Amino acid sequence: MPEYAYSIILVVLIVTIMVWWVAKKKKEVWKGELIKKSWNPGDMDNTPSYTMIFKTEEGKKKRFNTPDQRYYDQWEVGDRAEKVKGDFFPKKV
Repeated sequence: MPEYAYSIILVVLIVTIMVWWVAKKKKEVWKGELIKKSWNPGDMDNTPSYTMIFKTEEGKKKRFNTPDQRYYDQWEVGDRAEKVKGDFFPKKV
């Protein structure tokens, strides 16, 4: 098999995994509460990232990372959230 075929297979595999992961995240439906916020200021090579951890009504933890400081600043620990099917991030309730 030619070497470029391995590259094509790898790219197709990576794209398939990414599409599956995004579809899985968009199909999630839950309600919960923000229990922790944190941010990483980044460095010369990385941009800042903001992390929020939610505890669902079922007791599971959901972690969301975002580079959007405005979205992150809208949330306070204890806020109620709802993740609806089709959205990638939860919304305040």
